[in-house]
Amino acid sequence: MLRAQRDREKSRLTAEESEQLYIEEIKNLQDKIGQFEQQLSINLAASFGTDDSEFSTDNLVQRVGPEVYSGEISDRLRLAAKTTLSFADQIGLDARSRIILERFVTRLPVSPALAELSQDLARATKDPKRVASELTSLLRRHGYAEKSDNRHIRLEANRGYEGLEAITIPKTPSENRGLKNLRKQIERTLGMTKLTSKS
Repeated sequence: MLRAQRDREKSRLTAEESEQLYIEEIKNLQDKIGQFEQQLSINLAASFGTDDSEFSTDNLVQRVGPEVYSGEISDRLRLAAKTTLSFADQIGLDARSRIILERFVTRLPVSPALAELSQDLARATKDPKRVASELTSLLRRHGYAEKSDNRHIRLEANRGYEGLEAITIPKTPSENRGLKNLRKQIERTLGMTKLTSKS
């Protein structure tokens, strides 16, 4: 019994040692709490998008997804603004929103890359012998990938280009009218026709 008591005495810490251990443990816990608070504030800032760079054009494109052509997102937002303005009275749009949307439509020009893509499509659909290879090459640069190559070439939108339908290109289109129809069909599939309309 005496021996057990001596062993307990040896294993006991002095009051000073115990206090030192408690102080170290408190410091460790305070450090962990500080780390958790810092992580929480970072997560909150990320989830609320409080940084001004969150609203930059580059970040907008990054968040929405890749563009078929440079300026596509602003062109589509411009179309949405025009459409909203045409129903402003019916939906009870407030005056401030109307003014901002009107400025968006009048002060933000259509992207020059849209006209360039339209010209590229016109060039690619001129020669019936080269139309399949020219269009395939052009559409690969604008979000499409070749999925099958039989009597017709089937192109499907790459990942990130949701909303774009598949495009089928005949290897031997009929005549000049067929080439023009093919070009118009591709423009409709890409949603270009309404983006260029003036009003």
